[in-house]
Amino acid sequence: MTKITGKMTLTFNPIIYSELLSKHQPRIIKSEEENEKFLAIVEELLSRPNLTPEEDAVLELLVRLIEDFEDKHYEINASTPHSRLLHLIEARSLEKAEKSENFWFEGRNYRSSQWSARNQ
Repeated sequence: MTKITGKMTLTFNPIIYSELLSKHQPRIIKSEEENEKFLAIVEELLSRPNLTPEEDAVLELLVRLIEDFEDKHYEINASTPHSRLLHLIEARSLEKAEKSENFWFEGRNYRSSQWSARNQ
């Protein structure tokens, strides 16, 4: 198999790929320790200026395994639009004068009294 880049054609070597698979032993991630181990490998690969086609394939495989584990174990988008909006308002320490008395966001009416603005 070959991969065509802007200037040359790179050939995928299944023997080198097999050696990389043997070295890193990618598998379904079942623990935080395994996730950390594979994250370290991904970081090391990403730090290189040029990856071989075989390294690129291993990188892609590891990223998918990590994404699968993290999608199942971390609730990244567990917040609602309402809670995100409230968080942003609090994080920016908006004063009452900066807030509208009433405004609509995603079909919901919000009142400035719903937030406790930080007084500085």
